[in-house]
Parts: sequence; structure tokens; C-alpha cells
Amino acid sequence: MGPRRKRNQPLDILRGIAILLVLGYHYDYFRLWGSGGWSGVDLFVVLRGFLISGLLFSEYKRTQRVDTIRFLIRRGFKIYPAFYVLMAVTAAHWLIFRGRIPVERFLSSIFFLQDYLPHIWGHGWSLAVEEHFYWMLPLLLLWMIAKSRDRQNPFRAIPWTFAALAVACLGLRIVAVLKGDPLSAIQLPTHLRMDSLFAGVTLGYYRHFHSDLFS
Repeated sequence: MGPRRKRNQPLDILRGIAILLVLGYHYDYFRLWGSGGWSGVDLFVVLRGFLISGLLFSEYKRTQRVDTIRFLIRRGFKIYPAFYVLMAVTAAHWLIFRGRIPVERFLSSIFFLQDYLPHIWGHGWSLAVEEHFYWMLPLLLLWMIAKSRDRQNPFRAIPWTFAALAVACLGLRIVAVLKGDPLSAIQLPTHLRMDSLFAGVTLGYYRHFHSDLFS
């Protein structure tokens, strides 16, 4: 057996808090717990941005490069096997008990468009956001590397990117509310979750490149 990976207790505690908040949101036994439970999802999203960006920042510090293909393959092995088994079982269930498969809903789920289009499993929207993020973040980092002359830290624009995304996402949410869009069109789409993800990315950036400020 290989060496056991060292656990990060603060992150584990935050994950635990996020899980409890989400449980409170879905099982409203206590009014205060239920009304604040929505923030658990946001906490998960921020943690995801922090952890995933940390993998890429660590790799760059070791090798002076970001291996996008390797990164995407590793992410795929974490998500695709279980997810596509779920979708296959779901398709079989629909055929056996309902006699048909809602093709459009299955296609939107299979290609991780659940946060924009009608879908099969409601909770799949978070997987869609995560999958989009897995493609966008390494491409953004590669672009920053290509544009920067600073080989030690080519990611100095990340805090400014986060600030721009925070303003843009807030503006888009306000517009959606004023238009009377349903709550799902405000909470679920990837482009309205980018500020939370990049809050985590920005924390990851400071953790790896400005550890004094992070502390």
C-alpha cells in the first residue's frame, strides 16, 4: 500500500459544515437551519474552486507547466464512471417501467448541460457546473502562462479576474431577478456560479503564491 495522503483538517471541517447546511436545506426540521442551508452549496462551490486550482498551482510550481490533458483525464475518472452507470440504470428503469426514454432530457444530462436545459436528475446541475469549470480553469491558466513574462508567478491577474466576475455575476443576477426569471435560472447556471468558484481559485492563488497574505 502506498503512503496515506495527509488530511487537511480545516478543509474537512468546512466540508462537514457544508454537508450539514445542505441537509438542513433539504430536510427543514428546524426553521433557522433550513433557511440558512442554501449557503452550504455555495461553500462547496468555493471549496471546489480552492481545491481544484490548488492541484494546478501545485503542478505549475513543480514543473513550470499545466498538463491539461492529464488533469482532465484524472477528473474524468472521478466523475464519469459512477455518473454514466447512474444514467444507464436510469435509462433502463425508464424503458422497463415507462416504456420510453425522454431523449432530450437524457442528452442534456449526458453532456452536462443540466444547469441550462431540462434534465433527468435535478441534483445533476452541480456536476454540470463542476465539469464546465474543469475545462475553463486550465484553459484560463494556460492563457495566463502564455501571456505572462513572469515564469515564477504568471497568475497575478487572478484576483482581478475574480473581482470582475463578482461584479458581472451580481449584475446578471439582478437583471434575471428584474426580468422575473425562475429561481432555477438564477441559482443553477454555470455563468452565475463563476464568482463562487473563483472566490475559491483566488484563495488557492494566495495559498500557493502569497502564503503570507493567505495566512
